[in-house]
Amino acid sequence: MQDFIEFIKQYVFLSEEAEKAITNVIVKKKYSKNELLVEEGKTCKHLYFLSEGTVRTYLFQKGKDITHWIYPEQSIFTSWHSYILKKPSLEYIEATSNILVFAI
Repeated sequence: MQDFIEFIKQYVFLSEEAEKAITNVIVKKKYSKNELLVEEGKTCKHLYFLSEGTVRTYLFQKGKDITHWIYPEQSIFTSWHSYILKKPSLEYIEATSNILVFAI
């Protein structure tokens, strides 16, 4: 969890109070390779910090699986359109290895 706090601190100052508030809402989750974090048609309710492993976002176009983005360790990711607008996701997010994330 500390690597997520340090990631944030690269960009903004965090008071002890803010750091504690973030720590109180973070949930540590592990996913296995090929496990889906987000599915097309379902609303994404989390913002993720990828502590270990890699994930990819993909969608289906004309029956083909098209990778949109690959996120490496120490990345923030989500189904942006779904998360921000609270609408069903247009994409899938899949663990491409065993991963450890912190979700808000």
